[in-house]
Parts: sequence; structure tokens; C-alpha cells
Amino acid sequence: MHLSSNDYLCLSGERELVNAQLKTLVGQKDLLMSATFLHGDNPQAKMERKMAHFLRAEDGVLCQSGWAANVGLLQTLAREGVPVYLDMMAHASLWEGVNTAR
Repeated sequence: MHLSSNDYLCLSGERELVNAQLKTLVGQKDLLMSATFLHGDNPQAKMERKMAHFLRAEDGVLCQSGWAANVGLLQTLAREGVPVYLDMMAHASLWEGVNTAR
């Protein structure tokens, strides 16, 4: 998890979080994203299930960023002929998702 980009919550300097990241990276067998799809039970899948349970949702997906989440969601939902309404203040990732969906 990259915490220093748009660090609105000032988490990048939290020693406890940095140490937890280091401990996880050192003990991680599969650091590639493809490993998520090759193995049935991995830390990301576990976290997605925990988040879904916490949110009382059927399932969950962790995305690499809010940008990726927004673009991916709109590419999935905003097919040709589906009206999407964005105002001029909408985040650029929403516009990108709509534009690349068509």
C-alpha cells in the first residue's frame, strides 16, 4: 500500500504502519498482482472478505487506487447507450472512466 501519495490522513509517517508494511513485505511469498488470481487464499483475498463482512456486503474488491476504482467501475457500468451524468466538478477519474467505456 502506497501511503504517501495524496496523504490526506498523514499516514505515510506513522511508524506502526511502516513497520507493519515492512514485516509483511519481508514475509510475502507472492508480490505480483497475478498471484492474487493464481492462488485461492492470499492476504488480499482475505482482506477483501473481511472488508465485505464488515460492510455487510456480499463481496469486495481492493483496488490499487481510487482512480483505478472509479475508472474500472465506470468502464463496467457505462456501456454504450447508458446515460451518465457528471457535472464539471466531478473528479477526472470519473470522466476518464466514462470516456474509455465508450
